[in-house]
Amino acid sequence: MTTSKRPQRPIVIPRPSNLDSLPSLPAGQVWRQIPPNEDYISDPEWYDPLGRDQLEQNKIWEMTDSPAEQTGAVLGLLDRFPKRGLTMLFHSAVHGNLHLVRALLRAGVPPHCRPPPSAGDDDGRSIDDETNDALVPIHAAAFHGHVQCVKALVEEGGVDPDIADGTGTPVMRAHMAPHMGVIRYLLSTGRVDLRRRHVSGGRERHPLEWILRNGNTESATLLAETLWEQEQSEVVVPDEAIHAAADGGVVGNMQLAFKAAGYPDPQDAIITLSERQRAVLLRAAVYSAQSAHLDTLKLIIQYLDRDKTPDKPFAAIVPQSEDDKEAFRMGLIKAATEKTPEAFDFIFDILSRSTLYKEEERMEDLVDSLSRATRRHRSAMVSHLTEKYQARAEAPNQTEISGFASLSV
Repeated sequence: MTTSKRPQRPIVIPRPSNLDSLPSLPAGQVWRQIPPNEDYISDPEWYDPLGRDQLEQNKIWEMTDSPAEQTGAVLGLLDRFPKRGLTMLFHSAVHGNLHLVRALLRAGVPPHCRPPPSAGDDDGRSIDDETNDALVPIHAAAFHGHVQCVKALVEEGGVDPDIADGTGTPVMRAHMAPHMGVIRYLLSTGRVDLRRRHVSGGRERHPLEWILRNGNTESATLLAETLWEQEQSEVVVPDEAIHAAADGGVVGNMQLAFKAAGYPDPQDAIITLSERQRAVLLRAAVYSAQSAHLDTLKLIIQYLDRDKTPDKPFAAIVPQSEDDKEAFRMGLIKAATEKTPEAFDFIFDILSRSTLYKEEERMEDLVDSLSRATRRHRSAMVSHLTEKYQARAEAPNQTEISGFASLSV
């Protein structure tokens, strides 16, 4: 008796339902990931499936030998994608391509975004970067230090040199590096109002906060002096500005803030701090420690050391609250991943003096610091942690810790 095999049913792999609404791929191509690149989904004509825009696909930024060829290629893209003009202008400003900035301005590309169409006034612009307020070419040029592009946008494009987006102005962008040429040019226009308050973190910020947190002493001094000239009143340095300087970590900026605020000279043998000044310094120490800024932390301790007070400087800044303790712990991780072994030791020594800092937290922080330093390939820090503290990348309850050496200022 013979038996016949039951015919096997073909295996059917169901098509994922989320592919039904995706753009059609060119012939011979398949999706390589699910979900596919979001930029491609949003505009499959401007982006390819890998998320590269037309500027990158056409290797615009590699045409460095022939400005004429580069300009022709970009203007050709502008003909094909007229609603992407602001994107092209923005990236030209990022790259510092003055000839492209000028060519796009002459072609009528708006130098900054326009208000979105109101309700009932939709002209069919489903994809139109002219209403994208994240694209501000003068901010890009200022941030990257391309002063000639900044000048072209102001003088040829009619851009307001003090134009603001949701987070700042061109001079604020230039100060972050800082780029002194851009800062001086913007101030020379006489149209930059440094008195403007910006809202961040739910509160209105004094301009000295961003001035003293960023840049270097040269740029901070220039901007602060210009601000005080514009205010035409008695110099005022709010406590928050000193905290911002401590968070920024530039010693010269902190010294500028202390001098303008009327703090005594820490070089004097003995100084007298007011109760408010001492409170501001103690809070500033937390900001410096959280960001692992060793130099500003030492400057603060120098002030406290010269003050006529029974407290020793280290005792004064030892964390007295859970929030301050956590700020110092964040500073440890920052030091392990970005700073020097000296900064790590300094913060760790202060933190270890706090009765709030428990043994298991010490173990956890050393293991975490070692792990993060290892992932960042910071060999000097890894060696320091393993040799001085005998930290091992093991479970926290198995880690041995020693070497709580006292440090002097």
